Amino acid sequence: MGKLTIVGKAERSVVADIVEITMRFLSHAGSSSAAAAKVIKDCEQFLENVKSWGIDLRNIHISDDDINQEFEDKELDVTATRELKIIIPFDMGFNNSLMDLIEKSDMDVDLNVQYSLSNKKELHDELLKEAINDSRKKAELIAETMDQKISGIDTVEQGDRYDRSEYMCCEQERAISVPYRKPQLSDQLKAPTTKETEAIEIVWIME
Repeated sequence: MGKLTIVGKAERSVVADIVEITMRFLSHAGSSSAAAAKVIKDCEQFLENVKSWGIDLRNIHISDDDINQEFEDKELDVTATRELKIIIPFDMGFNNSLMDLIEKSDMDVDLNVQYSLSNKKELHDELLKEAINDSRKKAELIAETMDQKISGIDTVEQGDRYDRSEYMCCEQERAISVPYRKPQLSDQLKAPTTKETEAIEIVWIME
């Protein structure tokens, strides 16, 4: 009886269908009240607009609320921030309308967009099975050249797993209806492609 240590791998290229948009509203002022007032005004204006576009506000999560006071040259400088995350199905028209809103308004905001998959857990479960099969096929091929067979598994060690955080609110009560604006060529852009992988190391028993 012997043992074979074989790493099985699986990968798949898929088009993202979920977008996570982080909006970080910023304001600098000489007092906490003034800084907070600007942040609240910008945030409420933003929420009012996206709600009118058909975004379910339950898909918007607050992730940071902060007022920070510092003294510079004996003068008080206050920074207020409020950070929101929007998780919705990918819609390039919405992305462009959001940029258009920021351009036309007086908002001070940082914008970050990340793309992901709504079925990431199911996909990685499939990839894990494929990785196991890949390891087994390799082990069986090696065992066959030695006139032996694979009879079982001794140990299993899984590689680094993907981030298992899941998106729970991705459905809209109604379709997103962005406001009329001049069409842009970038409206036709597709979501980015991501490569998802799984790897597993299995020690097979050979006899």
